[in-house]
Amino acid sequence: MEQLTMLLTTFVRILLRDVTIALFALFGFFLTSLLGATPAAAAQQPAPKPVVMLAAYESPVPMAPVVEVMAATPAGSTHAVRKGEVLSTIAMAKGCPTWKVLHQANPQVSNPHAIRIGQVLNIPGSCGQASPSQAASSAPPPAAVDSAPAASSSKYPRRDVDDSIWDRLAICESTSNWKINNGNGYYGGLQFSRTTWLEFGGAEFASRAHKATRLEQIIVAERVLYVQGWKAWPTCSRRQGLR
Repeated sequence: MEQLTMLLTTFVRILLRDVTIALFALFGFFLTSLLGATPAAAAQQPAPKPVVMLAAYESPVPMAPVVEVMAATPAGSTHAVRKGEVLSTIAMAKGCPTWKVLHQANPQVSNPHAIRIGQVLNIPGSCGQASPSQAASSAPPPAAVDSAPAASSSKYPRRDVDDSIWDRLAICESTSNWKINNGNGYYGGLQFSRTTWLEFGGAEFASRAHKATRLEQIIVAERVLYVQGWKAWPTCSRRQGLR
């Protein structure tokens, strides 16, 4: 009986050992298969392409070469805008057919009624071939304001008055408030009446002097000075020793 018990015990031990070995072998097979399949699958995948950071203006998709087309610069000279000038007077002086030709040659000028002193304009090659009367007859219309036709600035030669003199006069006339409108019928730093402002071409800039810039008011003041002299500002011009 004891021998039979020992045989059964030995058999059970051997059986448990074999089952354990078999289970470990089976687990090892699956584990090896799993680990072995990953490198093989990865090897079959194409290598990832390197990521390249492109500048904002470049395209990540290959495209046909782009030829940059630049606006042609008119063949001709240049002109630096001086105080008191407008496109029509410059076009007349340079012999341009119309002021629009000059405007089209200068796309940087967004508003033909507001060019800046010192601004450099391209003079196209077509200028110099027109008579002054052609350029003058096509002068740009004034800005949309409720006004009479503006007087042409070409009628008034420059008076080369230093801006500091106008500043002194404005201190006396309006306490240097170039935007003043106190309801007395006079406007701006140099106290233009509406009639005087329109008569001397102020409508090129604004319907009333106080709506124009300091520089634009000075441009109109120089025209008034050419015709009327300093007596146009009788009290303040005397106080400032201008007459």
